[in-house]
Order: sequence, then structure tokens, then C-alpha cells
Amino acid sequence: MGLVSYIPKLWNYTQRAVKVYPSAVFGARGQEVMTQAYQQVFTAPGAVKYNIFNGQWWKQLGQGTKSAGLAAEKYAASFAGKGFWAAAKSSVCGIPAKVAQGWRVGGALAAKNGASTLGKLWGSTKGAAVGLGKKLPVIGSLLLVACELPNIFRATKNEGIGSGLVETGKAAARIGGATVGASAGAAIGTAICPGIGTAIGGLLGWIGGEWLAKKVVGKSYSEKQEEQQEKIQQAIAEQTQTPQQQVESAAATNPVQPAYNPQMLAQMQQTLYANNAFQNDFMYNATKPRLNFQA
Repeated sequence: MGLVSYIPKLWNYTQRAVKVYPSAVFGARGQEVMTQAYQQVFTAPGAVKYNIFNGQWWKQLGQGTKSAGLAAEKYAASFAGKGFWAAAKSSVCGIPAKVAQGWRVGGALAAKNGASTLGKLWGSTKGAAVGLGKKLPVIGSLLLVACELPNIFRATKNEGIGSGLVETGKAAARIGGATVGASAGAAIGTAICPGIGTAIGGLLGWIGGEWLAKKVVGKSYSEKQEEQQEKIQQAIAEQTQTPQQQVESAAATNPVQPAYNPQMLAQMQQTLYANNAFQNDFMYNATKPRLNFQA
């Protein structure tokens, strides 16, 4: 009964996620508004920045995820009516501009603080990294889409439209997980080390989010087909083995260990003669050769 009561809430969250998905993943500022929501939590005074073994860190992550979802919904509402593909194109084309803007702003801030030439260069580099970190989710999503299209095509061609839709859903889940992970990672990286930490955190978060989503939805059609081909090739190789090769393969898989090694036999021989009750008997023939267990 307890689990059934969660079904309406889960369905509500699913519907809301589907509505905000296009703008959150491919919108011009979808990832940025989510990252900003995470940043407000992880950069707040007294926030736990990187100690994942602290329970407060996980509470912050949950709070940041909730805030990011609400921010994505608000952005999706303003995104409505502007055209998805137009906004997606603007997001992609804006990648170089965002990096260049970060370079200029970072260098200007360093110069304002009286930094040296090397310091200005470092400031510009950090600014460019911040700009790139904001666009990493879009870049990663586009790359994942490019990699998944052949898989979806093969599944549809070989298994029908149903299989193609399943693979499309898997790819969408992985992209969504990667986007959320990248937003959270970029925010945490910014809290730890603004600049380089933003880019590194976003990249690690993207990888982690995509990996976790893949564990949930399972392997793709292409991966399953590759595993099946490997099993077939292995079975064919085993059937074509000669009897001698089969014996050697079985021996390599389950090597038979000898019951006694030379050391054990030597110890048994010493024990046997040390307890020989006839050794002092007058009829005991000392010149009679003993059994050699080592032979």
C-alpha cells in the first residue's frame, strides 16, 4: 500500500520532467539556470563543498536538484513559443561566444585587481574555463546524440519501430542524466575552485550522470548485439577444437593438483622411520634399503 501511494507523485514528476526536458537539455540557457540553482546551494555560507561523507552534503545535493528542477520549469515556461530548434541552434552557436566572453571577463577582473601579465593570462584562462563549463552539457549531449543515432537506426531496421522507440528512450534518459550530473558537477566544482573547477566538475558530473542513467536503463541494442556475437564466436571456436586442444583447454581451466608434493612425501618418510618400532630389534636389518618415497 505504501508503494502504491507513491505512484501518482512519481507520475506527476515524470510528466513535469518530460515537459522541461527539451529546454533543459538543448535550450539556450537550460543548463545554465540549473547550474545556477545548484550553485546557490553549494556556495551558500556554511555549505559543505566536497565532503561527500557528510550527510549535509547529500542534503544539499537533494535540495539543489529540487531547486534545479524548479528553475528548469520556470525557464521552460519562458521558452514556450520560441521554437525548440531555433533555441537549440542558438545554444550550439553560442558556445564560442560564451568561451570568448569568459576569457575577456576573466582577464578584465584580473587586471582590475592589479595582476601581472601572467596573472592576467591565468584570469583569462579561468574565465574561459567557466564559459566552457557552462556549455559542456550541451556539447556532451550533442556528442551522445551523434553516437546514439546509428544505434537507434540499427534497432529500428532489425527489430522494428518498437525497438527503435525503446532505444530512443534509453538515449534520452542517458542525456537527461548526463545534463543533471553536469549541472551539479559544475556547481560543486565552482564552489571548490572557481574557473578550472567549473569545467572539471561539469565534465566529471556529465560522465557520472550518464553512467548512472545507463545503469538504470540498461545496455543499448548495439552493445547487446556485440555481446551476442562474441558468444557465438566463442562457441564456434570451442566446437572447432581438436580433442587434444579440448583436453588442454579443460586442463588450463581446471588444473589438477597432485595429491602430494615432494615436500609432503619427504615429511611422511621422516615420520615413518622416526617411529619405526623395529629399529632396535636384533632382527632389524639396518643395511636393508628403505623405501624411497621421493622416487
